[in-house]
Amino acid sequence: LVVETLPLPLAGDVPLGWLGYPITLLWVLGLTNIVNFMDGLDGLAAGTALAVALLMVLLTQGAGPVAAIDFVLAASVLGFLAFNFPRAQIFLGDVGSQFLGFVFAAVAVLAADYDPVGLPVLVMPLLFFHFIFDTFFTFCRRLLAGENVTQAHKSHLYQLLNQSGLSHARVSLIHIAMTLAQGAGAYVMLRLPPARQWDVFLPFLAFEALYAALVMRTARRHGVV
Repeated sequence: LVVETLPLPLAGDVPLGWLGYPITLLWVLGLTNIVNFMDGLDGLAAGTALAVALLMVLLTQGAGPVAAIDFVLAASVLGFLAFNFPRAQIFLGDVGSQFLGFVFAAVAVLAADYDPVGLPVLVMPLLFFHFIFDTFFTFCRRLLAGENVTQAHKSHLYQLLNQSGLSHARVSLIHIAMTLAQGAGAYVMLRLPPARQWDVFLPFLAFEALYAALVMRTARRHGVV
């Protein structure tokens, strides 16, 4: 499985050729680790994974191998989430969270170039956009602060929100709601030409920037950062 084309603003679908291989590798490694990084509160990663899987079933209209894979994922995660939602009795751990990230990354490539439904390759990055933003924002903030970015930490936005007083359940439900909103954006993306698909990210980028500012302000007020 390899990403064969990438939609670009103004240009539309652009064939990647050999560049598809490193881009696919970076995407798979990236999402595999991002889901792992965001698995720090009860129900957050699993709840988001359930929402993404169900949204993918809806976006594919329940047809094709992608819908089948996501339906099985949704059923599996739902059974797990019953024991993981606060207060959790069992946890994903690195193996569970990395497995989910890897499968969703692979499904994105499968859906774009090999599934008869043919979802845009940007759908999965949009569904996980709040995870991607949190990871990128936290990495850049720690790097600019001179911290060792290879060391374990508890300064992701979702962790700061929890440390500022919001419960595991509330933070997890906020992120599930974000996922559903991004799912609505993915529905809009399906109806846009390739050259316009990146436009869907703009309102979510503005929201995430506002969300990050509010979380940082709240964390400073509570003496967390």
